[in-house]
Amino acid sequence: MLKTIVRTGQVLELFTRSRPEWGVTEIASALGVPKSNAHEIVSSLASIDLLRRTGRSRYRLGWRIMTMASEVVEARALRQHAPEHMRRLARATHETCHLAVWDGRRLIFVARALGVDGIVQQHAEAGNMLVAHCSASGKVLLADLPWDEVVDRVERGGGLVARTPNSITSFEALRDELTLVGDRGWGANREEADLGVSGVAVAVRQPDGRPVAALSVSVARERFDGLVQLHLPLIRKVARQLEKAIADEIALAAHEDPREVDSDASPAEAERGASLVAPARREARTVVGRDATVVTV
Repeated sequence: MLKTIVRTGQVLELFTRSRPEWGVTEIASALGVPKSNAHEIVSSLASIDLLRRTGRSRYRLGWRIMTMASEVVEARALRQHAPEHMRRLARATHETCHLAVWDGRRLIFVARALGVDGIVQQHAEAGNMLVAHCSASGKVLLADLPWDEVVDRVERGGGLVARTPNSITSFEALRDELTLVGDRGWGANREEADLGVSGVAVAVRQPDGRPVAALSVSVARERFDGLVQLHLPLIRKVARQLEKAIADEIALAAHEDPREVDSDASPAEAERGASLVAPARREARTVVGRDATVVTV
């Protein structure tokens, strides 16, 4: 198994900008393996879109490679640019800001900035996980999914568990909530993860419109209305700034990446191209923060 994985990596490394296309015989010769072995590897890679066949026994990198590369670029852009944007947001609001992503089942917090009056939720420390339906960020990321997929992923993530008496516990209520999120463009958490703590979140999107993260601000429940009225436009502005950073990183990577797939693919092929590790969860606890530090993973 390990030998096969190594060989697969060696095959993919052959494809460069200077030589984007390879035949099976050429691959076998370059790697010093039997042609039948090379054919088996490239056929397997083509079956999962890591390679694409361009002619008789000839291949180029597939569009799935570009999708995976794009996700790496997104993560890099968030790591590089989110801390400073979040620090400014925390200073402006005096509240705690979070950046979270979706692993397909649960929300994962990846960065946090503490405002001078900010509430610190231990479950929201960088690297921790939370069921999506109990958080403003989770609702924002769920709202873009087809309903059948929402149900499937929530169930695989443990179901509609209640963290507080205010948590959503029925799919009917969740569907209504996600419809509201989609209509107004932001999500709310009214003491659904921790009693006494509320918050709002907006999506951070890729250039194609797909949400890749959620930016949120958490407050004591009595400050929720003021947060929406005074700071929601600023939260949206910071999310747009992060989106620009992602778009710039993607454009830069496409320009500099020596493995960039050639531009002569058909429109149909181009259309086809159109996580973070989750550590163990910790028990939630709420304390008050007094600085403006950022924690990232």
